Amino acid sequence: MTTFDVVALAKRINQRREEYNRLHPFKPVRITSALSRLVECDPDYRPSRRRSEGKHQRAVVNPSIRSLVAIAEALGTTVGDLLDEPRSLTPMERARLTMAARTLAQMLA
Repeated sequence: MTTFDVVALAKRINQRREEYNRLHPFKPVRITSALSRLVECDPDYRPSRRRSEGKHQRAVVNPSIRSLVAIAEALGTTVGDLLDEPRSLTPMERARLTMAARTLAQMLA
């Protein structure tokens, strides 16, 4: 059995969240409790608001598939992408390439 790297997952989710928010500035990803608990495992993550002194959430060690599916759907990607499985293109990358191709086709028409 291989070990699960929750920090790598948190970094990947945070990266995808930032990408999504850059592409959709007027409809950023809603930070749910599951998303928050996961991205806080990323040492580079900076919360958008300050945490209460007495409040401390449990660190996520083994997130549920349901949580990962919900997060992937919110970010416009797949669970496989979040887990960094070998892949060709993420749905977000495919959408960006499609938009770029349409823009080029319009410019050249």
